[in-house]
Amino acid sequence: MTSFLKVFRINGRFSWWLAAIYTAINLLVVVNALLHSPYVGYDIPEHLKNVTAISQGHLAIKGESREYFSPPLPYLIPAVAMLAGADTWWAGKVGQLFNIILSLGTTWYMLRLCDQIFPGQERFKLLSLGLLGLMPVYYKTFAQMRGEPYLAFFVVFIISLSAYVFIDRDDRPRNLFMLGLALGLAVLARQWAFFLFPALICSVLIIMRGDMQHAKAQLHNLVLITGLAFVVGSWFYFFLYSQYGTFTAFNRKPQTSIVKNLALFTGSDNGMLFVDPVRPSLSNQFFPIMYSDFWGDYHAYFLISIKNKGTDEFMSGAQLQKWLKKNNGELPGWMESNRFTFNGYLRRVNIISIPVSLLLVGGFLYAFFAILHFWQMPGVPQNAQLGLVGFATLFSVAGFLWFVMSYPHSGDGDTMKATYVMQAYPLIALQSAALLQKVRNKWLLTLLVAGLVVVAVYNLPTMLTHYIEIPKF
Repeated sequence: MTSFLKVFRINGRFSWWLAAIYTAINLLVVVNALLHSPYVGYDIPEHLKNVTAISQGHLAIKGESREYFSPPLPYLIPAVAMLAGADTWWAGKVGQLFNIILSLGTTWYMLRLCDQIFPGQERFKLLSLGLLGLMPVYYKTFAQMRGEPYLAFFVVFIISLSAYVFIDRDDRPRNLFMLGLALGLAVLARQWAFFLFPALICSVLIIMRGDMQHAKAQLHNLVLITGLAFVVGSWFYFFLYSQYGTFTAFNRKPQTSIVKNLALFTGSDNGMLFVDPVRPSLSNQFFPIMYSDFWGDYHAYFLISIKNKGTDEFMSGAQLQKWLKKNNGELPGWMESNRFTFNGYLRRVNIISIPVSLLLVGGFLYAFFAILHFWQMPGVPQNAQLGLVGFATLFSVAGFLWFVMSYPHSGDGDTMKATYVMQAYPLIALQSAALLQKVRNKWLLTLLVAGLVVVAVYNLPTMLTHYIEIPKF
């Protein structure tokens, strides 16, 4: 317990504000995990098929599940629940409840990483955690049984431990083992984890450049860690290769020319971003969709609820889009949805969130500044830590952009989900807070914080699910 509470202490003093923000974020995660239907989420029927397959002692294969290519780690605990007698509903619920532990770990290690970068700086911790807590996409993601909550946890854990190993040179065998194990488990959670490897390699090479005396030892540690990660995580990808002839199996074919898909990033929003930010209004336009999905629920799996009145069963956002198209933009009489009522509030959320969005964009761009300083002065621990965070951010976002350009959808933008970049958001929050560390004027900082509080209060309803399903015992 003493070790757990350490991240809430600032120069020996317990920070109640920090504890309050930490508690508030995770209480929202708890509420959503308890209330959100385990049958509602991106491709959730297919993910549940993967759980069923693992509970039967094998990995799901093509034809058995459209998510056959998804790594197995997020399905293990729900599969154990199924082996113990749980049906698919309860197995999914167990997966959601485990996200509470992952959120507690993600936010805790984020605070530990803050201590490593700016020791004893309460403001940095408050702003970092507060900015993460402002993101509705965090709660939407952690309400679903899927790999991104695992990856968010592993990313902050891996960066924090990498800083100890390669920057502080605390390369005890235990740390090396834990780091290699975490990297291996991360790639078994979601393929996005592979973008951590170039970030770590680039960072270690710059550290070696600044300290040639220990370069050989650093390289040795890097090889050991990546080797262990290979042993832990590669088996699943060899399984994919043996079954489908590729390490990067997916349920649709990649585009032959990525350049042709640059139009995804140049289209306008047709004026609908601040009018009707819910599918299918924004068609296949990357930035408007990502903005609306980050602050709201463009794809309709969390806030925009759809229910069949006759069966009282929830439906998916994809089904909503299908029926709107079939019914000339009107809801069928048998369908119940807040699609045309809650969208007005989401429009205002998109507007009021503009200043915070600009701050987060500034935090993202801060990665380039941090990497430049890291390159110029690699021997300064703070520069190295921020540089490592910057590399992880840039490679994560670049990897996602590559994915979107490689696998675009013809109409509904289903590959453009803010959840898919979940691992980058804690890092962008850290970088945004680092940017605000440069603000010295007390009154300006007070005004900025007051603005963030106003946005948080107004946007609070976006952090709570509308797909509420209480189990019947």
